[in-house]
Amino acid sequence: MEYRLQTIQQLVKKGIFKNIFNILSNKPDLEYAAIDGTISKVHRHGQGAVGGTRNQAIGHSRGGVTTKIMALVDALGNLVKFVLLPGNKHDIAGVLALIENTDIQALLADKAFDADWLFQELDGRGVKAVIAQKSNRKNPTEKIQPKKSKNIG
Repeated sequence: MEYRLQTIQQLVKKGIFKNIFNILSNKPDLEYAAIDGTISKVHRHGQGAVGGTRNQAIGHSRGGVTTKIMALVDALGNLVKFVLLPGNKHDIAGVLALIENTDIQALLADKAFDADWLFQELDGRGVKAVIAQKSNRKNPTEKIQPKKSKNIG
C-alpha cells in the first residue's frame, strides 16, 4: 500500500495527472459556462501531513474538517477547470482562479456568486452574467419580485 501511495505522489509531483486532465478537457464548448462548489469532509487520517492543513486546502467549518471543490464546466457539462479551497472559505474566493485565461461568453452561477466586483469583472471581459440575485441585495440590478404567500388570495 505504501509503495502505491509513493508512486501516486511521484506522479502528482511530475505533473502527470495535470497533463492527463488538460488532454481530457481540451477544446471545451465555452458558449456558456457554469460554476459551483461542493464540500467534501476530510478523513481524520488526511489531516496531519507535512506542511499542515493550509497547504492542503483543508479548513475547519461547522461541518467539521472539510475541503471545498470549486468547478467550472462548459456548456455540455464537461469539467474545464477546478480548484480546491479550505472548507471554511466562501465559494466566491475561487472564482478568479477558475475564470482567468478562459474565453467564455456567459457565466451561469447561483446566489453565492452575487457580488458587484464579479459583475464588474465579467462586464469588463464582455461576458454575460447569469447569476441569481440575493433577496437582501442593497442595489439590485433588476427588480426582484416578492414571493407571494400561499395564504393570501
